[in-house]
Order: sequence, then C-alpha cells, then structure tokens
Amino acid sequence: MEPIVSLIYCSEASEALQREAAVTALLEQARTNNRASGVSGVICIDRSHVLQCIEGGRGVINALYRRLVADDRHRNVTLLDYRYVARRSFRSWSMGYVAAGRVSRDVNLMYSAEHDFNPFQFSGEGAFLFVQEVGGLAGDDAPGA
Repeated sequence: MEPIVSLIYCSEASEALQREAAVTALLEQARTNNRASGVSGVICIDRSHVLQCIEGGRGVINALYRRLVADDRHRNVTLLDYRYVARRSFRSWSMGYVAAGRVSRDVNLMYSAEHDFNPFQFSGEGAFLFVQEVGGLAGDDAPGA
C-alpha cells in the first residue's frame, strides 16, 4: 500500500482565475479528476493568490503537482509543505473551497506577518496549520454561491 502524503503549495492567480466563472470551472474539473484519482483537499483563493492542499497516494500527488506547476491559470507555483500523514485531513472533499475573504484577518496574522491573505509569507508548518484551521470553513460551494 502506498503511503498518504499531504502537499501544500501557493501561487499567484492569473487574470483568468480572478473571474468567478473560472474558479467554478476549476473546482468542477478538480472535483471530477480528484474523485477518480482518490485525491482529497482544500483550496483557498483570492484575487491574487492560491493556496491548495492536496492529499492522496504519494505517486498520484507527485504526478498531480507536476501538472499543477504547468497549469497556466496560475504562476510562481511554490511548494510550501510536503509530508507523510497517517490520515487525511480533508477526506470529505474531493476539493473543498474557501474564499480567502472568509478567513479573518486575525487568522491570517496568526500564520503570516500580514493581516491580508498572502500564502507566500507562510512557512511550511504555518501553511499546514493554516489549512487545518480554515478547513472548517470549506465546502462544496462555488464562488458567489
């Protein structure tokens, strides 16, 4: 049996990903593909940044990350955390969604030097703890829903 890993990355959202319809399409595509591949996770998006945690078998997650790095819907993809985990944190979602605007300024400040959502300021451990914290806000809703 392959070990389960958790991978967290951040990136800069492209202009296309700043539209609600694009985020909705991304979520639909991710959920379909992730269900078929046994991947779970959560994504937090604002107009400038993406923070995503994906969980699953090591080989599947490594291959998915290579595809994500090449995706033109975002740029400056930066690996923040990669770890083996005993259990999934987001097993209920093929891809849970949190609009960054739903995260309080105090929670952002707890894990970075700013009140505003900027995952490039998170350490690896900070990113891991942040997604654990905001995972409770995640759902299957799409932007504007």
